[in-house]
Amino acid sequence: MGSKHSGTVSLIASIVLGGLLTVGCASKNQLNQPVSNITTASIVHENPDVEAADARVEQALASRDRANVDLLPDLNLGMDLTNNSSSASSRSNTANASSNHLSLSIPISDVLTNVRLANGAEAGISAAVSGYNGTMQSALLATVDSEADTLQTAAVVRERQIELRDLQAFHSVSKKRQIAGLISKADLHQISLSVANSRASLSVSVAERDAALARSNALRGGKPGIDVGISKLQSHIPTSQQEALSTALQNNPQLEEFAWRLTEAKHKVEATRYKYLPKAVVSVSGNQYLNDNQSNNDTDVNFKFSLNIPLKSSLATRSEIRVEKAKYKEIDRLGRASTRDVSVQTEVAWRNYIAAKEAARLYEQSVAAAQLAFAGVRKANAIGAKLPADQLDARSDLTQAKINLINARFRRLKQAHALLAHMGVISNAYGLDRMAYVNSPARNSRHNDAATLNRSR
Repeated sequence: MGSKHSGTVSLIASIVLGGLLTVGCASKNQLNQPVSNITTASIVHENPDVEAADARVEQALASRDRANVDLLPDLNLGMDLTNNSSSASSRSNTANASSNHLSLSIPISDVLTNVRLANGAEAGISAAVSGYNGTMQSALLATVDSEADTLQTAAVVRERQIELRDLQAFHSVSKKRQIAGLISKADLHQISLSVANSRASLSVSVAERDAALARSNALRGGKPGIDVGISKLQSHIPTSQQEALSTALQNNPQLEEFAWRLTEAKHKVEATRYKYLPKAVVSVSGNQYLNDNQSNNDTDVNFKFSLNIPLKSSLATRSEIRVEKAKYKEIDRLGRASTRDVSVQTEVAWRNYIAAKEAARLYEQSVAAAQLAFAGVRKANAIGAKLPADQLDARSDLTQAKINLINARFRRLKQAHALLAHMGVISNAYGLDRMAYVNSPARNSRHNDAATLNRSR
């Protein structure tokens, strides 16, 4: 009866194992193969947050163009045509007469203000570009970390599958040994329990892998996976904490954005100050009168200079200056706080990376020791020197050691991602040029599609 029960358990385990292995292979086929950096760029640039940052760059460019227009003088060109039979004046004593007029006005005092505003708009573009770079790197970090999670859970599934196959084979051999009276029924039931536990663990691991794959596919928009790995990052990982901090202070997009926002705010303060100046305007106008009688053609040229001191508006300008100064101080305060935060975060990221690297090295030694222990216990159990429970414990220890090593290696990878992100160079590590996006094919294609859509409406 006991033998029949054990055979039934073995049959059920084989059927379930086959189903799980089939699911495992199918999901493995769904794991997207790595592709080129062109696809990596398209995945990141089509992220909604990155597209929103791109729109902010467009707004900054439009603001710069508007500021540049204000630098131009006022130029007016007109023409009047009259049909008058009256001869009340010498300039209109024929039936047909026309006049052309041209005026040019240069508000001298406003030029200084507009130059400052134009310079501020240029700084605004640089700030928006830095913001775009920061958003792009955040999107890239989330994508590559999600890809790492997918590969990590898939590796755990493979180890669980190997463990289940080993336990299934051990159960089959132990069943024969129990029939021969070499081990007890209790030992066989304990092995069956281990098989069931391993099967449950595999089911959990498969679910975790499929969830990670779904999250990764959502971030990638269904595109092929990004090739992630510590080998791609080695040349960008610093050799010391000081190097990491120095690189972060020079390249972190958040700090770059604050620096440019501060420059933009400074230009706005100076532009507002120029409103205190008297309003001086130089204008030149010309008029040309034409009629059928060529002898009555005439041309006038007028020069005009005006100076206006706006006493009332000076009070309002004083308030505007206070507002712009307050904005400047706020940006400066936030920038200095951000510098401290980036320094602390980079230092923590460096320490976490070193700790993860050391943990991976130690777990490699743990796996080597577990493999030797399992091999020794298995040989001893084969000759009856060890109990089946000893072999089950050794196999469990080996599986856990391998899973610990997998988790440690991917933890090291993700800590390297975090470190490079704080340093502002993770995009370089994955082949994305931070500044080339302005003329990137993906961006131009998206803008061309939008222009086509607008024309078709």
